[in-house]
Amino acid sequence: MKVVGNLASMIGGPAPELEFWEIRFLAFSADGKSIASGSWDKSINLWDTKSSEWVREFFGLKQPAFCFAFSDDGKTMAAACTDRTVRGYDLVKGTELFNFAIGMQSVRCLAFSRDGKALAVGGAVWNGAKWMPGAALWKIPAGKRIRDLPAWSHCMAFTPDDKTLVVCDGAIHLFDTATGENRRPLTGHRNTIQGLAFAPDGQTLISEGGDRTVRYWNMKTGKQLRQHDGYSVTHTTKLAFSPDGTQIAHRTDDRKIVIRDIRTGKDVHTLVGHTGVIYAVAFLPDGKSLASAERDGPAFVWNIADASIIRRIAHPFGSGQSVVLSADGTLLAVAKRSWSTADTGPFLIDVLDTTSGKAVAKLSIDKSSAPAAMAFSPDKKRLFAGTYGNAVCILDMQTGKETRRFNAHGSGVQELTVSPDGTMLATGGHGWFAVWDAKTGRRCMEHRSHGHSIFSLAFSPDNRTLATGGADSTILFWDIPKDWNVD
Repeated sequence: MKVVGNLASMIGGPAPELEFWEIRFLAFSADGKSIASGSWDKSINLWDTKSSEWVREFFGLKQPAFCFAFSDDGKTMAAACTDRTVRGYDLVKGTELFNFAIGMQSVRCLAFSRDGKALAVGGAVWNGAKWMPGAALWKIPAGKRIRDLPAWSHCMAFTPDDKTLVVCDGAIHLFDTATGENRRPLTGHRNTIQGLAFAPDGQTLISEGGDRTVRYWNMKTGKQLRQHDGYSVTHTTKLAFSPDGTQIAHRTDDRKIVIRDIRTGKDVHTLVGHTGVIYAVAFLPDGKSLASAERDGPAFVWNIADASIIRRIAHPFGSGQSVVLSADGTLLAVAKRSWSTADTGPFLIDVLDTTSGKAVAKLSIDKSSAPAAMAFSPDKKRLFAGTYGNAVCILDMQTGKETRRFNAHGSGVQELTVSPDGTMLATGGHGWFAVWDAKTGRRCMEHRSHGHSIFSLAFSPDNRTLATGGADSTILFWDIPKDWNVD
């Protein structure tokens, strides 16, 4: 590592004489060509990062400036001062553009809207007894307070369309800039989120967490509707809704499957028979039967009404690497466990018909690592497999051959799901998730989120929202643009 510039090299020249201990606050411009420095001597100085030369000093401060932001066009700088004011400067002319009081003692972050017409100010306010959250939107240059935002804020950013302000206070909040509504959604889980499912009407989301709870959420308000405790979610699972959307199936601590009425929250059926960990559940199309599968043991088809086992399907390999049911529960894919450390394959996948118990397809992945997550396309003509080595393989159910392969997001694929219309594929890994064109493998969207592993992904029924859950115990929602033209 080498020093590429030294702003102190101009001491004794045209720049103000500065000592290192005096410079306390720094900020880069968006293009990285300039850096602003603030010090306890009540000065703000602008520097050229390429030449290390001092550009100018901004005057008129009564107190030190300690937080900066540059506009997207690089023409304006905002500075928050300890006298509870925010000042704006023209970076070309060096003149003051605005100066208004914010009434906030501790400003931690500033952010210009993309159009340069608004400034978000985040920090804390002392009410005489304790520090209170203090975030607000201001119209500039008028200095008119547009609205308060009830969140502590360590960093802030506007989305490209300026319709949403992202505020981080340890969690992530999505504020509607027009209404001030907190659209970030759902906090409450105290551990990793391992399962997500949208109700068929798209208005309710159900989550399973490592805190051994199942929680129901209202999608419009972001509020928790109810919670059930004592459920084992040590492993990633797929929650399952009945075809009519009135019931949901999920696991319990003692390896049972509970069928719960969505409207009342009461248990209506309990299915007992598994001796191993249950990895997948799905209602069959008649709504009266349910399929469930262990990764290292058998699969069952149940008669829900009397909790009897209609069919027991033996594990084709004895133990598995991954297991998944189709959305309608009629197909079961099991990937053979591999004890090999070589990423060569072939890795075998058997597909079974749960209504007959017979094998209907044999697939394989070659020259890759083992599959970690799988998902059927809604029409059941393709199987998507994400591997520990970061490959996504698309397999044709009729021929058993791989038709396409692409690399995901730089880490192994830990979770994978297909949109209800079959056009999009979402993958999650170590701190990343991405959305892909399910036909071509074209990447449509990629984000780093949750700070660590992502364990659960779910598309809304209208294909316009993706919910993600991870190790940070939060659930985030992401808009899927209509203009992607994925078909």
